[in-house]
Amino acid sequence: MRMPIALVVVLLASFVSAAAQQAPSLTVERELFLSGGGGQSMSWSPDGRVLAVGGDCGEVVLLDAATGERLRVLEASDHWTGRLCFSPDGERLAVAGRSVTLWEVASGRRLAEAASGNPSALDWSRDGAFLAAVQGNRSAALLAGDDLEVTRTFDLPDGTAADSIAIDAAGERVAVGKRSGKTYVFSVATGERVGLHEQPDWVHGLAWLDDGRLLRLGWKGTLRGYGEEDLPVGASGFRLHSSRDGGNVVVTTSKQVVWFRDGAERWRVDGGGVVAPHPDGERWARLHDGRIDVLRGRDVLRTFPSPCRQPPGDAVLTGDGRYAVVIGERWAGGSAQVFDVATGARVEVDGFPQDGVLVANPQGTEVVLLQSAEQERGEDQWDLRFWAIDPGEPRRARLVRTIELRLDHRTANSDLSEPWLSPDLKLLGHGDQLLDLEDDARSRRPDMLLLNETVAAGGGRFAVSRLAMHSSLAGAPGFGEVLVFAREHGGEPVGKRRFDAAPRDLSVSPDGATVAACVGDVVGLFAVPELAEQQRCDWSWFDALWLDDRHLLGATHDGRVQIGDRRTGDVVAEAAVGSWARRMVFNRDRGVALIAGENRAFVVRIRLP
Repeated sequence: MRMPIALVVVLLASFVSAAAQQAPSLTVERELFLSGGGGQSMSWSPDGRVLAVGGDCGEVVLLDAATGERLRVLEASDHWTGRLCFSPDGERLAVAGRSVTLWEVASGRRLAEAASGNPSALDWSRDGAFLAAVQGNRSAALLAGDDLEVTRTFDLPDGTAADSIAIDAAGERVAVGKRSGKTYVFSVATGERVGLHEQPDWVHGLAWLDDGRLLRLGWKGTLRGYGEEDLPVGASGFRLHSSRDGGNVVVTTSKQVVWFRDGAERWRVDGGGVVAPHPDGERWARLHDGRIDVLRGRDVLRTFPSPCRQPPGDAVLTGDGRYAVVIGERWAGGSAQVFDVATGARVEVDGFPQDGVLVANPQGTEVVLLQSAEQERGEDQWDLRFWAIDPGEPRRARLVRTIELRLDHRTANSDLSEPWLSPDLKLLGHGDQLLDLEDDARSRRPDMLLLNETVAAGGGRFAVSRLAMHSSLAGAPGFGEVLVFAREHGGEPVGKRRFDAAPRDLSVSPDGATVAACVGDVVGLFAVPELAEQQRCDWSWFDALWLDDRHLLGATHDGRVQIGDRRTGDVVAEAAVGSWARRMVFNRDRGVALIAGENRAFVVRIRLP
């Protein structure tokens, strides 16, 4: 009896659908926006209505200068953005990053792109017809203001970096300042050098005034060209801003903002940050400590949060997968932010701590922080604190329990990986130490300073440690070891394997029988405790996590996360996250991963057969 064709088609479709559902998959569900970041530049539009802020993660945010409302975001660079310059008519915005990009302010549309050699060096001509930009240590260029086509190039005599550039009021001369301390002046008409200024420190800022004066800011904190004598402004001169007539000159140093005004005594405001003078010469804005202040003189008129993205330094999920906690690249006041994983929205949590080191807790619903108790009990004394996030409005953080412990101070080594908490919450691995949180007498503290990471394996009977020595020689891979120690005695390791390249990461399988080590372009699988090699997989990962006893999650150098199948040695699923992963963690059922990348944090859905 023949089966009807329609039924065959239905059965085949069902089979294909079932097979697809069984195949492992990775899906990037959402991106978490860690707000309040810093920036390298800020600029007012000529009419003073728009404030452009360049972020550390590559975006430029256009704000309503009166309210702080985000008008639009320009994805201008794949790393931090440098100098921002509005065209004289305010209709275009030039951004220097890894390249020079030109944007239409009203629509946020990218108009053109050109090569850039320094994100700090960019300047418009007064008529808006041209942009001057540095292309490299030995070349600068004049670019057309509508399409960034090169109309003139200028050869720079010495090979030091060029950090500043400026076009004079008449559009006839271009000055380029270099780290050699020399400022070269070129003719726009011919491209030939027509002037040279020399100083003992590198030229960090340039500005032409209408009367022909050329202001030069030196790195050691001296302003030259403003008056007959050089003016000291303080250590480390970073940025120079000037009105066309020189009536308002603002210098940012490492410690202060210094303001020069015609007919008035200079005044100073303590603190650094990114500064932008308002076109009216009275107001100014400063980006610092995760916020923007708009001031008149020393008086703050209004304040709003920084609109920029903050690079994630670390991230954890609660075991139920409900909340993600992400901290900034540098832990500072207010940088710990909590997100609802289901929506990606940031949630305010009253009383959530703002210091410590995040510790992944995939089994529990509390957020775990390793916090120093140095002031209370001494430099080796730490607390492991478990914080619950209670629902409701407003959400509140509640301290569930505290475990007092001792960490030898040598574990402050900057090469150490993050602390590791066992799934049963009984063991803490940190550097070369494995701490028993119930019985400190069973903790293992060997005197092996160079161990980078320690985790438990084999039901807690064994501790697996990684030693990675990275070579200081170009092209040399370094070396390293993976060692296994028996917890019942703290003597010599019971298993040891040496590598000709530094192991970047290790991960122990859920059953504790196998350790995966990321070394070079492969992931090696080794039996615990003797570390006999079981398998070698051609996965070029620098970070790995076991999902089950068969599948591993890995991160590549080129911005992808992958699932590898140890039985076949194949990569069976992957997703792009755009940058290398600082850290990967997952929830209790390992169905959700949180990836903290170079400048983004992602929630990734994991599906296994």
